[in-house]
Amino acid sequence: MASICDYLQSRLKDYIAQKHESVRWFVTHSGVSYSTIYRLYNGEQKKLSFANAKAILNFISPAEAASILADFYPDEASGLGTAKGADELAAILADDLPLYKVFAFAEMADIGRNEVKEEFGRQGLLLLDKLVDLGILIETGSGFKSTLEGRAHPPEEVVKKTAIHHFHMVALSEPGSIIEDMREGLSDEGIRDLYEAVEELRTKALKIAAEKKGNRLAVLSVIAGPGSVK
Repeated sequence: MASICDYLQSRLKDYIAQKHESVRWFVTHSGVSYSTIYRLYNGEQKKLSFANAKAILNFISPAEAASILADFYPDEASGLGTAKGADELAAILADDLPLYKVFAFAEMADIGRNEVKEEFGRQGLLLLDKLVDLGILIETGSGFKSTLEGRAHPPEEVVKKTAIHHFHMVALSEPGSIIEDMREGLSDEGIRDLYEAVEELRTKALKIAAEKKGNRLAVLSVIAGPGSVK
């Protein structure tokens, strides 16, 4: 079995290459020291503490972190199995609008505790600590990272409740906001075309999210399909 350093060297190089970023960028966002990441990246690191391995894995692959740590650090990772699953964490957010608002704000780039306090006050900091304690957010060197990023689709009920959160978070008087309602009898072909139109919107939205990042929170929830009247 390869060592944790050999394993993470490969994962680290792939992650940085995929992001088109640098070692220094990774250090800034992961919270692990420059010397450790530099040596790991170049194959010079022979030992790695559990804390550093956990910080690196929580940054590059939060969904896999617990299982990987259990392979390389069975004793230290024994308590990780009691952590709440991703669906359970998503359900907590779906049932708590104030908590979800802080979560959505804090996971944006370059948002730290000062920005959260400025936006939400002391209560926002308390909710932020709750998000960290639950394992929904991880505090990095420059802000916070969601552990739910890149996960599989949550249960339908969670998706619907999250969409309701988004509805309440958008003020239609704000420039750039829009809401549309539509009910229409369609043929099977019409339903397929409607699905493709929404899928095209989704693709464009993901492209915008990847290419035009900023610190103004935007939300989007779309639902379309055959409507049941039963």
